[in-house]
Amino acid sequence: MCHTQNLALFDRKVQAEGGEVSAAHTTVDHIAFTIESSDYEAEKQRLEGLGLAVSTEEHKWVHWRSLYVFDPEGNEVELVCYDPSV
Repeated sequence: MCHTQNLALFDRKVQAEGGEVSAAHTTVDHIAFTIESSDYEAEKQRLEGLGLAVSTEEHKWVHWRSLYVFDPEGNEVELVCYDPSV
């Protein structure tokens, strides 16, 4: 199963409504990158080792497992892998 990947870059110098430059004012929900299922646990440990709060989710309807973290600007980043056991 394929998961479409997109990367959108925004000019953070452009001010959002109210004059603030903030991830809270972006229209981006999150960005996602596909990883191999064999890398899932190692990536989770690596991210936690960097001091990031990692949340996990299983998306049973598509057999995906995901790791979620927030980047320094507050954008949610997902690492997702196909796992037929989910």
